[in-house]
Amino acid sequence: MIEFRSPVPVNGDARVVIETAPGATCFLSYRTPAGTQSEADGLGATTAGADGRCAWTWQIGRGTTPGQGRVSISVGKYTQTLVIEIR
Repeated sequence: MIEFRSPVPVNGDARVVIETAPGATCFLSYRTPAGTQSEADGLGATTAGADGRCAWTWQIGRGTTPGQGRVSISVGKYTQTLVIEIR
């Protein structure tokens, strides 16, 4: 994990950057504090560049209830879930 922005204000930008093998397919999903799966722009699959980095930036919607959400990052068979604090 290179960057994981938390806490994030409602209507602010969340950001995650990881490092893996160049060309690897990476996937990120975000579940809001209310438990709903987000479909915000910037989430989903991306491919690591020559530097091996996968990066995601997405906006936490104005209607998001503050609290603890979940960010899940998958690369191949490996998945890590992190708590993200929304304020």
